[in-house]
Amino acid sequence: MSLKNLKGFVFYVDILGFTALTQNKIQLTEDDFHIWQVSKHFQTSGNQEFAANILILFREILTNCQNKYPKVNFTQLSDCAFVWSENMKDVILSCHTIMWDCLQNGILCRGGIAYGDIIEDHNNNLGQMLLGNAVSKAVKLEQAGAKGCRVLMDQEVPASLNDYDSSFCAEIYKLFQPFENPLDFKVYDEFKWYYSQSLKDLNTTKGIIQATVERLCLAAKLQFHPKFNWNVRTPEGSIHVKSSMRFTSANEQNVFNIEHTFDWKELPDSKLRTETNYTRITKKIQDEASSCIIKKGNNIKFPPAP
Repeated sequence: MSLKNLKGFVFYVDILGFTALTQNKIQLTEDDFHIWQVSKHFQTSGNQEFAANILILFREILTNCQNKYPKVNFTQLSDCAFVWSENMKDVILSCHTIMWDCLQNGILCRGGIAYGDIIEDHNNNLGQMLLGNAVSKAVKLEQAGAKGCRVLMDQEVPASLNDYDSSFCAEIYKLFQPFENPLDFKVYDEFKWYYSQSLKDLNTTKGIIQATVERLCLAAKLQFHPKFNWNVRTPEGSIHVKSSMRFTSANEQNVFNIEHTFDWKELPDSKLRTETNYTRITKKIQDEASSCIIKKGNNIKFPPAP
């Protein structure tokens, strides 16, 4: 067996709520099957077929990302995956792409990313064997107790990325921020992947406004899109969706110096969770952003809708 030792980033990602779904702890409805476009022929399989559709989509997202970043390694294990490489920039970009594409498509994920030793083999028939302290740390970070679609990271990630590619690190450095977990009051380091879809122009007024629109539209999807209805039918799933909606819509200036009028705390009644309402609120976000006010000190403010 040929083993390879390397140093790099490992990103571990897991689908939230999947175990409850496959263990039939969630009662699905016809509307769930309809919004997820599950064929009526397969609906007799209930939760298992529904879960299979989610895994197929998850695999497509991983495959598309792998095609985009061929220097990065990918291994899927049911509802989770490992992503790793010595090319630390591409691991960050892969992490961002996977998290963004999953949430856009109705899959709520949580992740951990770490730097360190990686040991891999080349047995592609059974899937690559993967171990090392970076692997263990990434898994531990994902399971640290944070609620919602966060990506926690170890303290070495920003410094290691800067050593690898200082110009790229400078572009996205604002997205590496600490947060306090309200459950245990511990402070964790986080990659705030949800602040921008493109990870570009984050130091310009136009780029900051666009990134805020993208972030708020993600929050609107969590709040109103019916693809997440199955998640909120368990107490734990409801917490994950609500927490994700809260921090993706948060009106705070730690990353960008911008104020907006969307700061959602509670999820609406299930009857209001429709594609029509989702489309309506995203248009409202875009309309307000188009009239942003630039205040003294380059502060940016969304004006309230008339």
